[in-house]
Amino acid sequence: MGAVTVREHLIFSARLRMGRRFSDAQKIARVEEVISKMNLVNCQNTLIGNRYDKSISLGEKKRLSFACEVLTDPSILFCDEPTSGLDAFMAKQVVKALQDLANEGKTIVLTIHQPSSQIFNMFNKLCLMALGQMIFLGPPKKAAGIFKQAGYPMCGRDNPAEFCIEQLALHEGEIEADQKERIMKIKHFYDESNMASLYHDRIYGSVSERRKNLGNHDVRKREKYAADWFTQVLWLFVRSFRATLRDPLLLKVRLAQTLVSF
Repeated sequence: MGAVTVREHLIFSARLRMGRRFSDAQKIARVEEVISKMNLVNCQNTLIGNRYDKSISLGEKKRLSFACEVLTDPSILFCDEPTSGLDAFMAKQVVKALQDLANEGKTIVLTIHQPSSQIFNMFNKLCLMALGQMIFLGPPKKAAGIFKQAGYPMCGRDNPAEFCIEQLALHEGEIEADQKERIMKIKHFYDESNMASLYHDRIYGSVSERRKNLGNHDVRKREKYAADWFTQVLWLFVRSFRATLRDPLLLKVRLAQTLVSF
C-alpha cells in the first residue's frame, strides 16, 4: 500500500467496493469527488509511504482512511479515536472533515481522546457514559449546566471535555462509593431534565415507527462481494506489480529468487 499514490489507492478501493452497478468511469468520478471533499487534492499524486519511508502526513492518512469509507456513500460512520496521535492543528482538520460529512446528512459516531475546547464545541451531540450507563446526551454546551445543577460547577477557564471526564472519573484517594454517588447524582439531574425526555421520545419514538414500517420495505438479496473474484485478482495483481516496479531493490530480490529457484 505504501508504494501507491493516494489517488491510486482510492481508485483501487472504488473498483473493489463500489459494486458492479457502477461503470469504471463512474467509480473514478466518485474518487475525484471524494478527493476534493476530504481535502486530499494537494497530495493525491503523492505516495502513501510506510513506517520506514514516510510520504504523506499522519493527518492526511487519517483523511485517506475516511475517504476509503466514504466512497460507498454510507449513511453512518463509526470512528474510534480518529485524532489519536495528531497535533492540535491536524486533529481539528480531521474533525472538520467529519463535520462536513455530518452536515451532508450522514451520522458520524466517534470516540475521542482529550479533545481541545475548539474540537469539543464542533460536536452536535455529546454522549457521556460511566458505570455502564448513559449520564448525558445532548448539545455539548448544555453539559456544564447539568453538572452545575448537580453541585459541580465548571470554571470559565476549564476545558469542557476534561472537566466532564474528571467529574466522571475516580479521583486519586477517592473511594469507589463516592465516585458512584457523584455520577448517579449527575445522572439524576439529567434524567429529570426536559432534554432527557426530548431525546427519549425521539429515540424510542423513531425506533417504534421504523418497526411498524419494516414490513413495507422491499427486502432484496444482497451480493456477498461488491466485486467478483476475477476483478479482485486482476486489480490486486496490478497493484502488486506496480508496487514491485516502484521498488528497485524489491524487484532485484524477486528476480534473484526466481533465478535461484530454477
